[in-house]
Amino acid sequence: MAVVFLVGGGATACSSDQSVRAGPSTASAPTTEEQVDGPGSSADVSTKKVFKQDQPEIAVLVGEKFAIRLPEDPTAGEEWKVIGAPDGRLVKADGDSFKAEVPADGSAAKPGAGQREFKFKAKAPGTTTITLNRCTNCPAGSNGVKDMAEPVRATFTVTVS
Repeated sequence: MAVVFLVGGGATACSSDQSVRAGPSTASAPTTEEQVDGPGSSADVSTKKVFKQDQPEIAVLVGEKFAIRLPEDPTAGEEWKVIGAPDGRLVKADGDSFKAEVPADGSAAKPGAGQREFKFKAKAPGTTTITLNRCTNCPAGSNGVKDMAEPVRATFTVTVS
């Protein structure tokens, strides 16, 4: 059984800006999630930094796992796609997942609303970028770059030390 602890924070924000560019950021520190197996287990403990749309500067250490978490609503046709992958020598992509939103007050969740999490692992020192595009009602197999008049992008600068 896995238990998840959330430490730190920062509100999830969906900017109305058409892009998020790397640059000086006054955003809060990344959220840290720690997964610990149940009592009596000798399984390892893993920690992962989680960055959000308002945190375009990512600083991690070699070997560290991190994720970029963005709001998404597939039922409204929204889907985030990687359109600029990181330098594979520095950062390894480790898949993505979607988690439905569960309101804290126990009320029914909006169908489909949730968070898309792109997972990565830092491999070697250096700097690279990751660019994601929010595709809305794009044809199957499309990343939305050619399909949208005004694409919504999020660009993150990753520094591995």
